Amino acid sequence: NIKKYQSDWKKYSSWKKKASTLENKEWNLETQRGKESYLKAQEKDYNTLAKVEDKAYKKYLSKAKSVKLSSSLKKKVQSGDYRISDYSSATQQKIQEYQQWWDKAQDAKSAKYEAKKNARDKKIERYQLYIDNAENNIAKLDAQMENSSSYKERIKYLKEERDYIKDNYY
Repeated sequence: NIKKYQSDWKKYSSWKKKASTLENKEWNLETQRGKESYLKAQEKDYNTLAKVEDKAYKKYLSKAKSVKLSSSLKKKVQSGDYRISDYSSATQQKIQEYQQWWDKAQDAKSAKYEAKKNARDKKIERYQLYIDNAENNIAKLDAQMENSSSYKERIKYLKEERDYIKDNYY
């Protein structure tokens, strides 16, 4: 059982390390495709990190539940509404053990939600890239239409703009 716990901890640590080193990886952020792949990779890694944090949360919570304390005392420990000196030394040890597992579970839960938020932010950034690109292309088509001398050219650019909007926004 301890070996399985150590194995899970190693996986957890490696994913946390991967997520933190993602920022240091070199990306070609000059192109649309480079920015897009960078944001997709970050989103994927944050989603994976959220899954790992969720597993850690469940394991820590099960460890906390396995500590032999009354449910009322567990609730007091969770809320911080207790004085440890009011209990026997054996109960104090159990309280400390429960508090340790409970705190780790809550930290993992917070980290999971933070990773999910980061993944969502990266997805929003990626979609904003598409919007910005489309708006830039529409602005170019508008400028070309304004600078065109004949009505045929203007109609051509208006059709291109219509098709571009249709393809990218609908």
